[in-house]
Amino acid sequence: MKLRFNLIPLDALRAVLKVLGAGADKYGDHSWETRNPSENIDPMFRHYEAAIRGELDEETGLPAAAHLAARALFMTAYQLRGRWLGKQE
Repeated sequence: MKLRFNLIPLDALRAVLKVLGAGADKYGDHSWETRNPSENIDPMFRHYEAAIRGELDEETGLPAAAHLAARALFMTAYQLRGRWLGKQE
């Protein structure tokens, strides 16, 4: 399957990249990779609920949906890397 990067909404991608940058500034680059995937669940649902309400994150000022998307990327990476909830490499 041909990857169609032109389908990515760039404004949303920029917001997610800002979230990732804020996380890296606070916790270090790629710190999420060292965490247990199950530690992602609670923050993901908090961001989900905030996104439904259309809120901005208090700390970053970015849309909660961008934080949710970042968490979804982490979960996708965990699954692709065989580290799905409770299953470790």
